[in-house]
Amino acid sequence: MRRGLVVIKVGDPQARPPLVLVHPIGGDVFFYRELAACLPGDQAVYAIRSPLLDGTVGLDTIEDMAASYLERLEEFGLKPPYRLGGSSFGGLVAYEMARQLDARDAHRPQVVLIDSPAPGNLPAEMTDDDILDYLMRYGLARLDLPRAELAALPTTEDRIRLIADRARGTESEALLSADFLPRYLRAWQRHSRAMHAYTARPYAGDVLFFSHQEEIPEFPAGQASHWRRLAHGGFRDVPVPGNHLSMNGMPHVATIGAHLAQGDNGE
Repeated sequence: MRRGLVVIKVGDPQARPPLVLVHPIGGDVFFYRELAACLPGDQAVYAIRSPLLDGTVGLDTIEDMAASYLERLEEFGLKPPYRLGGSSFGGLVAYEMARQLDARDAHRPQVVLIDSPAPGNLPAEMTDDDILDYLMRYGLARLDLPRAELAALPTTEDRIRLIADRARGTESEALLSADFLPRYLRAWQRHSRAMHAYTARPYAGDVLFFSHQEEIPEFPAGQASHWRRLAHGGFRDVPVPGNHLSMNGMPHVATIGAHLAQGDNGE
């Protein structure tokens, strides 16, 4: 990893334009591994991790994140053509990165939005305890930790310790450790404020949107229609089984991988 840029899959950048994925709202890029595993062997995949997770000074606007992340790609030596994308919040940053590339250098990469919330149709902001409950219901169910047991604890710190204890020895141990989880929550909150302050402007390039098919109360439906109005190039909406979180994991993410493996991969 070099300054927050993670090589998920080496692939062959000469065979296919690399796929660059921006972190979701919590800042980490752990579940992009499952998507990368569904892509052809020659598809290079890079992911941008939030600097907030490493204690680095963070950025407070989507526009500043986009500019900084483009600098990271240049420092790494990665130049267009490539595709930009991200799940949920990450898609907003990728969209703004593409807009800035177009304005600066007339490059118009395809933007891959994995169920990204559109400005004007955003989910509500959450407290730390709301986030923990949300993750337990939809993202971390494999821990087999009853929500009532978590809710009965008096403080957020107690809930974090319980989750970390139950995650010990599982594939989620590092993500849910008592040391890392507070940083994850802080990154989530700060990114959420940036998301709610962002005003998206039209983009002249192509946008590929992946939409959930299983609705949950915390995430607004109908995102594709909002993005379609902003995408002045080509726009395609692909339905994916699962909800806003589960669509990023197997078996549902295989649908995303199959569509990314075909069609136009460049600018």
